[in-house]
Amino acid sequence: MKTLILTTLKENRKINSYLPVYAFTNENIAGVLEQIKIKPDNQVLTICSSGDHLFNLALNGALNVHLVDTNPLAFYYALGLKKAMFKVANYEEYFELIYYLFKDSNYDLQKEWKIWDLLIRNMDQEFQAFFRNISDYYFRMQEVYKRKISLIRIITQDYYYKLEEIREYNKYLQSEVYYNRVVNYIDDMHILFKNRDIYQAYEDSYDLIICSNALEYHPVRDRDGLMKLYRPLRKALKPKGLILATYIYQFWDKKKDAYDMHPIGGTDLTDRELLREELIWVDNTKQGKDAVLVLRK
Repeated sequence: MKTLILTTLKENRKINSYLPVYAFTNENIAGVLEQIKIKPDNQVLTICSSGDHLFNLALNGALNVHLVDTNPLAFYYALGLKKAMFKVANYEEYFELIYYLFKDSNYDLQKEWKIWDLLIRNMDQEFQAFFRNISDYYFRMQEVYKRKISLIRIITQDYYYKLEEIREYNKYLQSEVYYNRVVNYIDDMHILFKNRDIYQAYEDSYDLIICSNALEYHPVRDRDGLMKLYRPLRKALKPKGLILATYIYQFWDKKKDAYDMHPIGGTDLTDRELLREELIWVDNTKQGKDAVLVLRK
């Protein structure tokens, strides 16, 4: 992490690294979960990523959520930093806060230090030492290099987020009522994180498994490879459970009035094959349709 910060400030460029996390989701999680009934006693397994899967699950009443991610920073970002934002900001202040940290060009090092100090003091104790160490290093380096880039833009991959997109895709950001519900609910949840690939074997069993777009990072080419990859998850699935196997971006393009011929990146699966499968369809901000491939026991 310190190497990432130093290189960004010293050379004014971001190095390729597995460490930066997604700031916000680029999936319509709200639209997907609206089509699934989640009960409080359901056991859910999901990619951690930006934390937005977790926060939307909280709004939908999930109490028991297991998070996995190959990036250990995802857990610190989601449950440390973003959760602290909930504690220090009301609904309107939240959008002002993320605008300043991610988008504001009027850079003020002292203001940024005050924000980070407040956030760290409001984090759960297990995250405070980590972020204090990282932020102290960042501010020391900024005194030397004076680059107009905030710490949060260094540790996230997509600080260029579009506000209208994250509002549409995250129900907890669509109203003050929803936002407050998540803020008040999340401390009552049982949340477990493991730094691992989601496709490994599990001892627990789940009612819902959300893989996000993790499939696109695996060297699976054909249908047989796909079924083999998901075998451990099917074994971990309860009899009536669902696996949201992969999120497919822009499966149907309104402008072209056509389906994507090869909708899952990295595979040779065609649109004709996937259209025979069970899919959940949701709108995207590009005026098309995204889809989620559903697998069952």
